[in-house]
Amino acid sequence: MAAPSEPTGFRALVVDDEAIVRGMVVLALLNEGFTCDVATDGEKAKTLMEEGQYDLLVTDLKMPYLDGYSLALDALQGNTAPSVMVHTAYEDPRSVKELLARGVDDIVSKPTDYAVFAAKARGIVARRRAMAQAAAPAAAAAVTAADAAGAAPDSPA
Repeated sequence: MAAPSEPTGFRALVVDDEAIVRGMVVLALLNEGFTCDVATDGEKAKTLMEEGQYDLLVTDLKMPYLDGYSLALDALQGNTAPSVMVHTAYEDPRSVKELLARGVDDIVSKPTDYAVFAAKARGIVARRRAMAQAAAPAAAAAVTAADAAGAAPDSPA
């Protein structure tokens, strides 16, 4: 793998019940400037997500206690939903279609080129952050315009 990139400020939660796979994903993401937390199953991941905000969730599908399919869909329900990448050896075409339709950003099959995986993750998160930053001034302007429109009738002429 390449030398580590500069820190991005991006936080990732990596969820996989296989220690070697979990470690490879974390190493690749660290090399792209992410900071990472890990969980071995979906229940532990849900607890971590309740305690802090993540830019990226990477999850396997087949795990104990709470599967990655349910975890991904739960994560996408929040107001500050992270980007979600599924990293799995299990691919059911119907599940893939459903996950993508519900907002999962990417589904990557194992075995994986981890450097490419991490580069994709960084691009997905960076694009989402840039879009959110671009939308923030427009949203603020809309609120200001609405406030001004609401205040106009009360202001003296």
